[in-house]
Formats: sequence, structure tokens, C-alpha cells
Amino acid sequence: QNASRKYFRLLKESKAAEELQTPDASVEPSAGPGTVEEQEFVAFTRVLSGSIKAADKLYVYGPRFQSGSDLGWSTAEVTKVVLLMGRDTNAVEKVSAGSVCGVEGLDNAVLKTATLSNIPPEQMLPLASRLGGSETTSDLVVRVALEPHTPLETERLQLGMKKLNQADPMVDTYVMETGELVLAVTGELHLERCLVDLRERFAKGVRFHVSEPIISFRETVSTTGPAVVATTANKQVSITLKARPIPTRVARNLDQETPRTRTLLGEAKSNDSQVSQPNELRKMRETLVEVFEGEEELFNTMKSRLWSSGPRSFGTNILLGPPKGCKFPCYSKGISTWRSLFFDYEPDECNSLNPTIANGIVAGFQHTTAAGPLCEEAMYGVCFSVEDIHIDDSVVGDGPDPYGPLSGQIISCVKEALRNTTMSSQPRLVEALLRVEIQTTMDTLGSVYNVISKRRGRVVREQIKEGASIFEVEALVPVMESFGFADVL
Repeated sequence: QNASRKYFRLLKESKAAEELQTPDASVEPSAGPGTVEEQEFVAFTRVLSGSIKAADKLYVYGPRFQSGSDLGWSTAEVTKVVLLMGRDTNAVEKVSAGSVCGVEGLDNAVLKTATLSNIPPEQMLPLASRLGGSETTSDLVVRVALEPHTPLETERLQLGMKKLNQADPMVDTYVMETGELVLAVTGELHLERCLVDLRERFAKGVRFHVSEPIISFRETVSTTGPAVVATTANKQVSITLKARPIPTRVARNLDQETPRTRTLLGEAKSNDSQVSQPNELRKMRETLVEVFEGEEELFNTMKSRLWSSGPRSFGTNILLGPPKGCKFPCYSKGISTWRSLFFDYEPDECNSLNPTIANGIVAGFQHTTAAGPLCEEAMYGVCFSVEDIHIDDSVVGDGPDPYGPLSGQIISCVKEALRNTTMSSQPRLVEALLRVEIQTTMDTLGSVYNVISKRRGRVVREQIKEGASIFEVEALVPVMESFGFADVL
């Protein structure tokens, strides 16, 4: 960490020295607020059927589009269709199916990926959300804050970051509640490339400071902790909760299946637990059986007690409902979308829990897994279980509750209980690792191992390249220690 800070400090000092040595005549004048150099985005497109030409008015379906929903789609008019010829473009009248082309005029309709069609939303199949919903292959674990030199340039910097977010599928930009402009990327090289694009293309002429990088972690537990009782402020509801770790292999596989889980869950919730691609659902169920191979006890428990997963309903953390011995072993209609969709499980008849209480427990679980107790980072690979629920209706009097709505009381006490049981289960931080591949000779192989070990990395594979005296080394290095790694090598 000290090495990365020193690296960024030297980088800033060298850039500041270059700015001081640059003559004033070569500095481009800063435009006033609201004036930005016009740029035209060209969408890289593959035509799957039919044809596309200029002046076509099309429906644009984003990744969040679901059949029968009014959200996740818009309309746009194609202004130009071009063939991509290396660095040049050649305008054409029409492009037919099977070709790859560039489409202009979609700046305000497409953020990163989308599906174009002339079919209206009420007739469009849910397949559109899968065609337009490509997923990133890496987590955005490196964040920096950008601050313009003068407040007058804030608007131009925000607009430049928006264009960068639109152009790069592996970037995320957002504004925090404190007003900080945050840029999230995958690593050091990606960060340098994004800063160059901002300075030379998307926010040209805007001078800004870059903070030291912040690395994202995940929070987990290493052992099963004691049960914790959560009681609402009015003493009406008491809930017993417990935390335990999910096996590493299972958590990793659940993380890899998150994109498919998100798509199927979203479609099932909007279509009354029905999906348009039964083969995809069948493959997902087969995958879950493979994921939980060797963990039959946990698999069977999830089939009968699964309430939710998180954060955002499709993460690597799971919430189990009460066991059969409890008075309320299920809630609402007795089944969750996750459980019915992926496990095809119908529970026995049982007492129905008040939806206010059940939904409050799930909401508290989602809040906790999104921001853990150690450092407010998302949680990873933790199984929370509801062991018992006790409801005392005798404490409810006439008139409004002085402690507020019951749902809010349940969310608050569940969050506190989940945090307490997490802290009692030997919590740990999970850091991101960067997979690197290094080619070296026999003379420098020892030095490569030395550099990797100093960066807290570990070698996972080493082999000699056939026909040459070159060794190929594959290693895992913590992202926090990866800044300046290439320079040291």
C-alpha cells in the first residue's frame, strides 16, 4: 500500500512539473460551463436478421427490459450506417443480416449494450434482454475520485465521465452523496487508459485532480457463530438469526452464475414465475446440482428453506427461512421465486407468516449484505438462517405505534442482529486478486519469483515454452499490491 501511494505521488509530481514547463500558448483555453466539444458515437453492431439503413426508426431494448414492462426500452432514429474499415469508416446505404457495421444516432438511447428491433414492446420476446445484456468479465475493484481545478468545470467533467462510461463497457461512473465524482475501473492499466481518454477526448481542456486509488474488498465469515435474537422496539416480534460460511467453491460458482441468475429471476418475477426459455432454466438447475456437489446437506436445506439471495437478490449470500419445527416455516404464499424457479420445490402446507414481517426480514438481509459490519463493503459467501420467529400480539394496543411502522422496526432489528452474528463468526476480509502471466528466461526467473513474493502474490503455474528457453509463469497478485508491478519487473 505504501508503495502504491509513493507511485501515485511521484506520478502526480511528474505531471505537475510537465504542466509548469508547458508554455501558456500551448494550453488550450477552457470552454465555459455547458459548452462541450461535439462527438458522435458509433455503435458496433451485428445484424442478426433483416437489414438496417439510415432513417430507420427502431426500438432500443436495454439489458433491464422485461416482456410486458414499460421500463428498459426507448426509441431512436438511425442517422448513418457505416462499414468499419480499420481506422476509417465508409458510409453505406444498407447493411444486411450477417454483417458487422457501425450505427450512428444512438447516443441518447444506448448506455453500453442494447438490442435494436422494429418490433414494439408488447410483441417483443424476453430474449431481447439477453441479447442486449452483456456482462462484464471482471469486477470493478479500483475506484478514484476526480475533482476539477475550478468549480466552473464540474459540469464539463461530469459530461466527459458520462461519455467515457458510455464508450467503455468496463467502466462505471457515479456521483456520491457528498458530491464526489467517482470513476470505477478494473486495475492500474485500465485506470491510466481511462484518464488519458478523459484528458484527450471526452473532457478535453478540463484540468482535474485524481485521488489515490481505493480498492474494494468483500466481507465474509470463517466459522458458524452463535444465534442472535432480534427484538423489535415494541417487543412484538422476536427473530433468532445465525450466520455460517458457504464453502468457497460453492460461493465462487454462484458468483460466476450471477448474470444468468439475474436474467431468469427478472423474467420470472415479471411473468408470474414463467420463463420463455425452458432449456436455459433446465441448464441452470443442472448447473446448481454441480455447484453443490459434495454439499448435499446445504443443497437440500436451500430447497426447503431458501427465502432470498443477496445483495440485490442474486448475489453469493443466501437467507434461509425457519426450519419445519418453527410455527412459521414459510411466509406469504409459502414459496420464494428463487426457490420455485431453480429448485422446482413445492413445500407442504404450513402456517403463513405476515408478509410485513417476512418482507422486513428480507429487506434487512439485503441491506446487511450490501454493506457489511467491518467496513461497509458488500458481503460474500455467507449463509444467514432464521432459526425461530416469535410473535406476541398482546403488546399491540389501540392507536398508532409510538415506535413507528412494524416493517421499519423489523428491518432495523434484523440489520443489527445480522451484523452482531457476523461479528461473532470470525469475520474476514476478501481481497481481489489479479491474474498475471509473465514470460521470462532462466537468468531472471529467480528475480520474478522475488518480485511476486514481495507483492504478497503466489505462483499457480510454471512451464517452459516448447522450442524456446522461455518460462511462462502464471501468478495471482492482490490488486492493492499491483500498482507499479510492471515497472518493478
